[in-house]
Amino acid sequence: MDNLPVFGSSEEYRTWKVLNGKLSDKRLDSIHSKILEADGYVHPAILIALMDALLKVYGSVSETTMKSIVSKARPQDCSPAIRATEILVSEGEITAAAQILSRNSSKDMFHRYLAEAELYHGEGDRLNSVTSAKKGLDLDPSSRRLYEILKEDDPMGQWADREAVQSAYEGKQADEPSDVRLRQLYRIYSSWFSGYKDRATELLVSSEFYKDGDWEFQLASARLSVDEKDWISAKMVYDKIAKKAPAYVSYEAAETYVSGHDPSRALDIYDELDQISVRSMKGRIAAYAQLGSANDLMNAFHDYLDNEYSGTKEYSDIIDMLVSTGNQDQAKVFLDRMADSNRKDPSYLVSYSNYLLSRGDIRGAKKASKEAMHRAKDDSAVRVMAARIKLISDDLKGAERDCDKVLSDDPDDWEALMLKKDILVKKEDVSGALEVCRRILELDSNDVSTMLDLSNALSSSGDMNGAMLNLRNVLRIQPSRENVVAVVGSMIESGMYKEAMYLCYDLEKDIPADPVVRRLRGNAEYCLGDYTKSSVSYAAAAELSPYDPVIWHSKGMADEARGDLESAEESYNRAVLLDLNESEYWISKAAIQEKFEDPYGAIESLNRAIELDPESIYPMVRKAAILEKAGRYEEAMYFLDLCSVTQPDNVDVALMICRVLRESGQEEKALERAQEIHNKVKSDDSAIELASCYLANGQRTGAVRIIEAAMEKSDSSSLRLALDAIEGGSSAIETEPEEFVEEVSMDDAPAAAAIAESLLAVGDYKGALRSIDRAIAIAGEETGYICIKCTILLTMGEPRTAEDLMTDAIRKDEKNPLLHEAMGDVKYHKSEYRAALQEYEKAISLGLALPEILIKKGDAQQGLGYYDRAIDSYTMAVNRDTGNLEMRLALAEKLFDRGYLSRADKQVDIILERNPGYVDAIILMARIKSNLRKDAGVSEAYDRFRICTEVTDDQNSEMIEVLERAGHDAEANRLRKVEPEKPESTKVKRDAEKVLRRAYVSRSSPTDDDFLNSLGFEGQAMEDVKRYILKDAPYGDIVPGSTEFQKQERASNEIILKLNWRDLETRPKLPLAAVFVSGSFRDVDEAKRLVSYINKAMNADVIRDDSLKMVLGRVQGTSLFEIIRVCKVGVYQARQIQLLMGIQ
Repeated sequence: MDNLPVFGSSEEYRTWKVLNGKLSDKRLDSIHSKILEADGYVHPAILIALMDALLKVYGSVSETTMKSIVSKARPQDCSPAIRATEILVSEGEITAAAQILSRNSSKDMFHRYLAEAELYHGEGDRLNSVTSAKKGLDLDPSSRRLYEILKEDDPMGQWADREAVQSAYEGKQADEPSDVRLRQLYRIYSSWFSGYKDRATELLVSSEFYKDGDWEFQLASARLSVDEKDWISAKMVYDKIAKKAPAYVSYEAAETYVSGHDPSRALDIYDELDQISVRSMKGRIAAYAQLGSANDLMNAFHDYLDNEYSGTKEYSDIIDMLVSTGNQDQAKVFLDRMADSNRKDPSYLVSYSNYLLSRGDIRGAKKASKEAMHRAKDDSAVRVMAARIKLISDDLKGAERDCDKVLSDDPDDWEALMLKKDILVKKEDVSGALEVCRRILELDSNDVSTMLDLSNALSSSGDMNGAMLNLRNVLRIQPSRENVVAVVGSMIESGMYKEAMYLCYDLEKDIPADPVVRRLRGNAEYCLGDYTKSSVSYAAAAELSPYDPVIWHSKGMADEARGDLESAEESYNRAVLLDLNESEYWISKAAIQEKFEDPYGAIESLNRAIELDPESIYPMVRKAAILEKAGRYEEAMYFLDLCSVTQPDNVDVALMICRVLRESGQEEKALERAQEIHNKVKSDDSAIELASCYLANGQRTGAVRIIEAAMEKSDSSSLRLALDAIEGGSSAIETEPEEFVEEVSMDDAPAAAAIAESLLAVGDYKGALRSIDRAIAIAGEETGYICIKCTILLTMGEPRTAEDLMTDAIRKDEKNPLLHEAMGDVKYHKSEYRAALQEYEKAISLGLALPEILIKKGDAQQGLGYYDRAIDSYTMAVNRDTGNLEMRLALAEKLFDRGYLSRADKQVDIILERNPGYVDAIILMARIKSNLRKDAGVSEAYDRFRICTEVTDDQNSEMIEVLERAGHDAEANRLRKVEPEKPESTKVKRDAEKVLRRAYVSRSSPTDDDFLNSLGFEGQAMEDVKRYILKDAPYGDIVPGSTEFQKQERASNEIILKLNWRDLETRPKLPLAAVFVSGSFRDVDEAKRLVSYINKAMNADVIRDDSLKMVLGRVQGTSLFEIIRVCKVGVYQARQIQLLMGIQ
């Protein structure tokens, strides 16, 4: 598919199509005039098409015409000016071309340097041509045109050799360079990318240039590491050379950081480079996607698609990315934008079809795909989408046939290979899936979804070691949380339970505690039959995610399997309360209610399950079984008949009907149906039921005959038990197995205690108390369990019971320091700080001089008002456990609260040196620096905070508050979690600038309707301009000494003197039009910010600054204007001088 421009309307699209077709002179002149007379800016593709059409029809285009066309481009667009330059250079109009290029304000530097090189080259200015071409290569060393210019204008510059090195790096063949140094580089790249990696490595490390630290050879080392996915080595080299190398090396470094899962560092590099190049914008998208920063990612998408070089391909890529990550609503926004002008374009139709598929609208997707096929039936993307729809519609043969046709034309078509893989996986063609997965990984060895599919195929083929190694490789390449969950889940699905369990243990040492990983660990332990361990794992998961019904249901299953029915019932009840619409939870609850002999409760739960999932027969069968057990056979038969209608071939339902008939006294009818079923299926269960029916009819011989015949084909234990029962004279065969109840052992006590602590953490106090009582019942009054029970009782708000418990325990063991510590906790809970302090000191005197006890002692001292003693206790605790950063942070907070800022700052420095990403410490650092009036320190804290990935909403809000108080409003706004305010459109801003300039000149109000009408504004356009002009730009706290403060003070001094604004005291809010025009602001928002600053400085409480006493001798008057003029200060400092003069 062609990559076509995306316009703002279908009219623009038609104009562009017409300009690219056959045109008469008259039609072209009409379009030309219409474009030049249009309000606002015109899409660059239309302007370029207009230039080309004029050149084609008239043979040349005048300088004046070119300038008028280029003037319709947006300020950020470069391509129209570049195309105009190319045309004028070809016509020999070098001066005119230079003028157009010099007036362009785009910051797209690469294309600008390329155009400058072409211009100077055409003019014969070799010196400037070489300079611009070199600058262009510093940004993109792959530009062949720049090499051509340099080879002509700088023949001695070895540019052919350098081009050969670049070709070798790109995996292309070229003539070996003649220069020794460049020849070595060429051979290194050529060997490596030709597959001779050992030889390339040997050439690199043996090179004298590499040993001497030549940056280009070090760059080669980094690039080879990148190709090997050795991100750590590559990053070390890039960090070393990036500062002294051209800009393209920094781009490579940023891309390496993204690949190496360090997106924050990558964004820092992009910030230092630029904001608008396509390469930078694509890199930012990848970095924000890794960070999970939804707002920043959406802004990056908008910036990328607003770029002049973005077309239908870029839109399709972004839409498909959003659809694949579940962001259908945002994808629809971009689809609607495409539909405005490209509704019939195949790329739009394919993306729209993919979007509809994600919404489950298969019919709509087929319709869109069919239209795409009609317009581009030979396009591979269109054909692959049609085949994928067939796959989803279960037309496997048709999907595979269409897919194979695409692959026959292009065996490396990525989308077709991915579709082929999905087809083979659905067909359960293991060998075919293995082959295709390996083919995909040859093209992209980092495709995680394919690696997971390959692992599943390997495990299905019996190669468990290969599957395991492949899954481990996924985490080596991309150790993200999503991949961790996918890998562990894949292991469990493949039956690698033990491997999954041990992998979870390993992962939890390296990654933050994650409820999903803990739940998966519990799943693996459950599958291994270790129900106690799995219950502990599920409890630990619930501690992290207490509102996840899946975790509670899983815990209930583990508790039920290990025989702890009370805990199972509690867990199932929690699951049901958290999700009332999941039938599986109600069925599990009913099973427990059955075991507690609560048939009415069980039937109510099963009724709810039937209501939620009427197509499932299981709850109806269970309900029938309960009714059968209660002797209500007619009602049981009613539900069993419903089940047999729903699933007429279900043998288990049919056998249960036989059983109910038999037990209800209809033995002959039961025998007839059982014989009929057994003749069809010949299973052990059917044989046992038939034998039971024979017994019920008094035909013991027939029963023996049936069982013996079944035993000739199967030697199952159930058949042997049935035969023993018959031969033993039993009148019925017992088919219900005895319920397994796990025996209680001493090993259960630690597990019960661990579960108690987890349940306490999630607020299940009754469950926690029940579990710890179980541990005490098993192991006796063990000190640790008594202390846990004390904590639970305190949390439940029962300090008197806890005190009685600990008093009794201390009476039995007076020298136990742990018991005195727990008693201290009880006293502290009751606000009896002196008694608590005595208990803690007793625990310390008995040998429990642990840092944690010293912290508790400090809290008790603080409760008594002994603040400095509390700090001393905290300091002793930190000195005894220097590695405990939480304890050190608590000490720093105590020091900060008491005003010991320097000491607190020192403690925070130690914390951040050991853990640079400690969020609470960073927030405290910002608070300390703000109080110390160290603005640079606040900025450093913000920079540290921004790169932290694990930040809670409360922490974010706290940091925002600190930044706003310190006057860092811009940084605070970047941290806000709310959706960013939609930026004002460029057109409205430009209109506002025009209005403000005219208002200032004519001395009119810029929001007066008559004045706006005279300028041609009306309707919505007028309302937009008025709203924008009237909207304030709020200013945060003023922080004297900060960079922002100094900037605004200088600006306020200049504007007040320019406007001769003498009545600041009575009119502190300056008119926006006057400020904007007189201040020569390029952006209205900057002018608004200055107006807000002056107004706030006039109304804020000023801080005394004695350093300003040195200018008091200059003061000639008392008004603010005179102080500003004579002392050369801004508004705030002028008010500080007034304060020193005793005026305020």
